[in-house]
Amino acid sequence: MRPSPNVITPAMPETWTFRIDRGFYAAEKFCEAAAELAKTSEPVRSRIFEAMMHLRRIDPRDLMDGKMWEELVAIREELIKAKPVGDEGAIKATLQEMSDGEVEAMAARLSELCRRGSTLLPDGADGSETPLP
Repeated sequence: MRPSPNVITPAMPETWTFRIDRGFYAAEKFCEAAAELAKTSEPVRSRIFEAMMHLRRIDPRDLMDGKMWEELVAIREELIKAKPVGDEGAIKATLQEMSDGEVEAMAARLSELCRRGSTLLPDGADGSETPLP
């Protein structure tokens, strides 16, 4: 029996293939961020911060949609404008400086990006496979 297509073991022949799953990684991170934003028991600023912690390692190779990358970068840049005090970090400092209206608008913007990002499918998700290098 052949192992999962996403697992590479030392015994695998070089001719076997695996699926590129970077888009699945991004979709997973967007779903995790969306779940953080949906936690109504937490303050909005905390939810945005936690959502951004899930999205911090996404890079352009993870997204097939260049516009989504541009939007994520724009959100990141907007959330690191304030100078951190102590060990709070730039995102927390920026969120503290934002008005309630700005925070709500950011949450809506981030929620929409997460909604779009949670549906990403990478190249190869349609069943095509990429050979091992």
